[in-house]
Amino acid sequence: MNATRARFGSLLEWILAASCIVAVLAIGSIAVREFSEKVVSRPHEQAWMARRVDHADHSAPVVNDKRHVAVNSHVIQQGFLSSEPYVIMQAGAQPVVHLIADAGFDNYQTTINISRKMAEEKKDVVQRFITASLEGWAEYMKGGPAIEAANAQIKKDNPEMTDDKMAYALKVMNERGIVKSGDALKLGIGAMTDERWKRFYETMTAAGAFSAGIDYKKAYSLEFVNKGVGA
Repeated sequence: MNATRARFGSLLEWILAASCIVAVLAIGSIAVREFSEKVVSRPHEQAWMARRVDHADHSAPVVNDKRHVAVNSHVIQQGFLSSEPYVIMQAGAQPVVHLIADAGFDNYQTTINISRKMAEEKKDVVQRFITASLEGWAEYMKGGPAIEAANAQIKKDNPEMTDDKMAYALKVMNERGIVKSGDALKLGIGAMTDERWKRFYETMTAAGAFSAGIDYKKAYSLEFVNKGVGA
């Protein structure tokens, strides 16, 4: 736990000193085959899980090979809802999938991070970039023929992506509210709130990942979001 606090305490200090989170696009997830003696997760999630689940005391490093989940029913695999479960199913297994957000891990996932200097000095550029990004997500989540050009570009840039894989990702993200749920339903895609940031900071401080007394509000800005895009 001390190593976890040191690592993520230093990360937060760096964020506070130089960068600013200006939007969020998704919620994290974990793909689970069977709850057992091994938890595969990142250190800050381990710190949180250790307070919630006894199994988290017996953690293993993150691995990228999904085949071990398909052949071993005593492994928990961390991942993204839109990706790892699909790979595991292609390997012949049927994973049980739980969102750790549903268990109380209230983080923001897939954030847009920039320097504080840019956020302060180039507000128009930042706003246009964020608005365009959020509008793109809003249109993509509708699916249909309108996203064919986007999918073609994705496949060009990443040949490992297939039509089936992208269709699966879109389906489950819509079903589970990965982009549009909670505050985003009212405030728009990319929504963030002071209340949720406060709640997450307090949770992670209690778990030992952050030190008490940090001015966490310096790590983000609500100036460019909560404008109803895609709501």
